[in-house]
Amino acid sequence: MQSKRRRSHRTQKVARSLKLMGVFALILFLFVGIPAWFLFPSREPMVASDAIVVMAGSDDGRHELGANLVQTGTSDNFVVSNPMGEEDNVGFSHCQGDLKPEKAAQVWCMHPTPVTTTGETIAIANLAQQEGWNSVTVVTNRPHTRRVRTNLDQCTKLDFQVVPLESISLSNAPIHIAVEIAGYIKFWLNDPC
Repeated sequence: MQSKRRRSHRTQKVARSLKLMGVFALILFLFVGIPAWFLFPSREPMVASDAIVVMAGSDDGRHELGANLVQTGTSDNFVVSNPMGEEDNVGFSHCQGDLKPEKAAQVWCMHPTPVTTTGETIAIANLAQQEGWNSVTVVTNRPHTRRVRTNLDQCTKLDFQVVPLESISLSNAPIHIAVEIAGYIKFWLNDPC
């Protein structure tokens, strides 16, 4: 009888330990795994494409990276998502001003509607169809990379590569991750394509 109690007590201890390990694993996944998934997206080898597209966003270096890709020959066409027009000094100067890449055959200021990642993706698809493009290289920040890939994969028939910035502001990382999680939830609930 006492032997059965000891086994039962050991079984309960093991069960509690397994539950604690499960809770710890879940916490680790939520606070390390998910942020790492957004902050360290896989990198693709660079290939030539029909157009370089810079997704709208802050002045974090993405416009310069996109212009540099044109200058180094990844594409002759340069598109800047510029929903704010002249109010976005950096974006506007890259598509209409003095920072347009010199080697670009054509440059577009894209005005997506709605001003969301999906809106930008649909605008890219429409411009690509209009211009006869089959492939694009999209430039954005690192946390946004996976959602951009998902949107391009689900909403277009284009061949694409997404080039994330090398650097990231760690102080802004929690905000970026929260925005990306909310963006994914909205995308999957609304099925906007």
